[in-house]
Amino acid sequence: MQGMAQEVTFMKKHHNRVVPWMEEQPTGELLSMHQAAMMIQASHRARMARHALHAKLGDQGALCQAVRMAMRVKQVQRCLGEKGAAHQFIIADENGDLPVHHACHNKFPKTAIDILSYILDEAPQCISMKNKKGQLPLHVACLVAPDVGIVEELLRRYPEAVEEKDGAGRLPVLSAIKNETTAAAAIVDIVLDANPEAIKDNAEWIEVRKFLMVLKKKIAQQGIH
Repeated sequence: MQGMAQEVTFMKKHHNRVVPWMEEQPTGELLSMHQAAMMIQASHRARMARHALHAKLGDQGALCQAVRMAMRVKQVQRCLGEKGAAHQFIIADENGDLPVHHACHNKFPKTAIDILSYILDEAPQCISMKNKKGQLPLHVACLVAPDVGIVEELLRRYPEAVEEKDGAGRLPVLSAIKNETTAAAAIVDIVLDANPEAIKDNAEWIEVRKFLMVLKKKIAQQGIH
């Protein structure tokens, strides 16, 4: 029972759809992984439907949340109102983040790239728009993206972004070294390769070197050659 509970909890956490349904089950009732997956999917669909309803009524926060959790581009398209994508994708939510910033948080790698591409095709100017923290989409992607593909797509469309600093004076590569996902090393690598000359301050190089030293130590401990 405990092992199954841990697996179900992991599934819910991994898909970023934590729903307190487990406590509602009768004591001793054990769900199969298939049943758990079906319940999670149903909950996800219900939440997406609510976001779509509120987004069409003008709630920009609902649209941004839908972008974060969507599993298909069509789910984002259902959230758009009469003014259309080109208009809605350049409006920030109450925290100052655009839908493109939220797309970088999407935990489904292939979907995230598809949604990101869709947003940028409809509103290409938002790739160079910053949030209240002075972050470009590239800064956010470097910090939170779970897959290097999102960063690659942003760099392909706006390579000059590697040279821009956020409101705290940090380059995207310095955001990348704070990335806590397994994609961190690959993201740092691709951002550095994009323009090594972007790092001009010695203190910035020290931060990058510290990251590389920690990474080297982890590799040595795991016995990877």
